[in-house]
Amino acid sequence: MAEEAYWLGAGAEVRKGTLADFTALIDEGQRQIIADALAMIPRAVDPTVGGITERDQLSLQQRLDEIALDDEARSANESVWVGHVNAPLNEVGLSSALRWASAAGGHWPLMHEASATYRVVGGMSGFTAAIAADVPGDIRLNSTVTAVEHDATCAVVSLSDGRQLRAQRVVMTLPINAVDTIKVTPVLPDAWVRSNRERVASQGFKVWIKVRGRLPRFFAYASQHHAISVLKSEFVEDDHTILVGFGADHRAIDITSVEQVNAALGVWRDDLEVIGVAAHDWMKDPLSQNTWMTHRPSQLTRDLSELQQADGVLHFAGCDTADLWGGFIDGAIESGLREARLVSASLAT
Repeated sequence: MAEEAYWLGAGAEVRKGTLADFTALIDEGQRQIIADALAMIPRAVDPTVGGITERDQLSLQQRLDEIALDDEARSANESVWVGHVNAPLNEVGLSSALRWASAAGGHWPLMHEASATYRVVGGMSGFTAAIAADVPGDIRLNSTVTAVEHDATCAVVSLSDGRQLRAQRVVMTLPINAVDTIKVTPVLPDAWVRSNRERVASQGFKVWIKVRGRLPRFFAYASQHHAISVLKSEFVEDDHTILVGFGADHRAIDITSVEQVNAALGVWRDDLEVIGVAAHDWMKDPLSQNTWMTHRPSQLTRDLSELQQADGVLHFAGCDTADLWGGFIDGAIESGLREARLVSASLAT
């Protein structure tokens, strides 16, 4: 049976069809949004090289506004992108869409599948456990870093419990929005200070929702202005179904409230009974202060290469500094491998 899809019509009435129907609705808009992705970013591993240097000042919303779409198709296309960038579209750089599309060869359905459909076998806990098993040194949990003092040869890392650790090299992996939670002496490079002050664009949420009953698999899209813009079924059991929802603004809804989440689902269906929610507000988490990184206009080409540069013995990794798949775990792994090679080489000299 084809998966069901729900979306809002021009008069905000709910439309129901198949996923194929919805794909046909958004196809023209999606193709036009990323039509010049390969001209703007010819090689996805070099996301700041190409025509993107001339277009990076544009927001994703500005690009959408350039495209002639009827209200129904526009709302649907905007909702799809909220699910990807987790932020208001007028605050997201067009580069966020173009670099993902370039990574998928300029093919929008493949880009959507690669970024939002597949999951790691065994879940992320199994994935991180496998990485941890490969670490030969200590892993200190519940050890919050408060300060890093570094010079030309070494660094001293201070923890919240008063302990201090000395190291020949330090790799900082905090997101851009959270680097100011650590006092770094000498101060961080200008690109980090500037980007931290501006903040990256992502400011939304992801919420897991348990509803009563076994439901047919479905996707649902509202508008970028609704509290929950994108909703889809993830796990279907005999007596309940687990849904996952995304929205552009974490302030628009209390994602820990069964009542508020239940009300938000009413935009599509009045037959869903929420019996549990699970979510973490990453915007309020001092060690993240964002969800997954999406750049504001101009941030990618202005800052990325500088954010990747070591500052003496202080190195920088994490998905915020990745070339390919910035904002994704793939990008975090890429940057970790990059800095590991640099650290190894510097210690060998």
